[in-house]
Amino acid sequence: MLLVDVKRNEMLLESKLAPLGTTGGGVAAVTDVNKRAMSVKVDDVIGVAGFIKPADRVDVMVTIEPTPGKPEHAVSKTILENVKVLAAGTQMERKGKDEEPKPVQVITVEVDVEEAEKLALASTQGRLRLALRNPLNSERVLTKGANVGALLSSFKEKKSQDGEGGIRIEVIKGDVRKEIKF
Repeated sequence: MLLVDVKRNEMLLESKLAPLGTTGGGVAAVTDVNKRAMSVKVDDVIGVAGFIKPADRVDVMVTIEPTPGKPEHAVSKTILENVKVLAAGTQMERKGKDEEPKPVQVITVEVDVEEAEKLALASTQGRLRLALRNPLNSERVLTKGANVGALLSSFKEKKSQDGEGGIRIEVIKGDVRKEIKF
């Protein structure tokens, strides 16, 4: 089974095929032996407007409102980083008994068991967002997360630590340096 799309007359390499001995096909064939495939519903915003494709890497963020009805207590946090996308597509979903099924965007990602637990909890308790990563970026970034207070204070003017004005200019004349504070 092919793991990636191939074009006419393109050379088939072993790296583009599912491992030997893989039974069946589909997503199970491309899932790492020690990982799980897990799907989450997304919309155009969450799914980066349809730009997420199989083999892409994403970060998964969740926004949770711990106190219902108090959006000022909401917290956003990156819960998974550099997660491989296995599949992206639509499925039909019926909300009510009498409603017609409607197409829903679904992204299937490859996660280990602990990541699957986090993703399951996040998808039921909060709102998910996916951030598409550059394929060359595998850097891990640990963050504190964001809350409303941190968000609103993020662009405040920082005060100088020495109590004086916040602007300093260094004047250099030949080998003489002089610092002016405003």
